[in-house]
Amino acid sequence: MSDEIRNYLCLSDLLQEELSAWEYFNTLPHSVKQELERKDVRSFEEMQELAGELMRGDSGSSR
Repeated sequence: MSDEIRNYLCLSDLLQEELSAWEYFNTLPHSVKQELERKDVRSFEEMQELAGELMRGDSGSSR
C-alpha cells in the first residue's frame, strides 16, 4: 500500500472508489456535504481538510 494521495476526476468517483471516503462523507452534516459537492473535492485528504475547516467555521474563502 502506498502513501501517495490519489486524485479522482470528481467527488462522485472518489466516493465510488474509496470506501473510507464514502463512510466519512456519510458521517458529515448535510451543509458540509453540500459544500464538498460544490467544491468538488478530488481526494480523501482534501475532503477531510475542507470538512474540518467547515465544521470549525474557518473556511477562509467566501463566495
